Amino acid sequence: MISSEKHETAALIVYEQKGRWAAALRREAAGTNLRIREVRTADDCREELALRPASFIVLEVRENPLPALRFAVWQRCAYPLACWAAVGSREPAAYEPFLREAGAVHVVATPRRLRQLLEIAARHLGRFEPPQGMAEEIWENLPWAECDVSHT
Repeated sequence: MISSEKHETAALIVYEQKGRWAAALRREAAGTNLRIREVRTADDCREELALRPASFIVLEVRENPLPALRFAVWQRCAYPLACWAAVGSREPAAYEPFLREAGAVHVVATPRRLRQLLEIAARHLGRFEPPQGMAEEIWENLPWAECDVSHT
């Protein structure tokens, strides 16, 4: 799950069982610079957070919300710069007061309502982007910046 990419302070991490929410988030985030990292287990999510401690986590809530709530409480203590939102079919709406009390910044019960979640995630992640040097800024604004040409 963990790649050897350059170190980032924050990422958008989707912690779910099957990948449905990550796929919907990718569709909704098309054309943005948000990169979505998927994890399936709490251990994988912990590894991602260890590498990217200020991440935004999209946490799937299933029929029993206790595992998600336990994870959220642990995350809040271990990685206070990170924040999270809850997603799920119907369950998040039923448990929204508890999820919010545990620290959820947003709760979504349908993939059709992901736009606001992505806006919140982008704001959070934008706080932790490394400052860009002048050379990088110029390079990215050149018309051929999209080309895969190495520059030094």
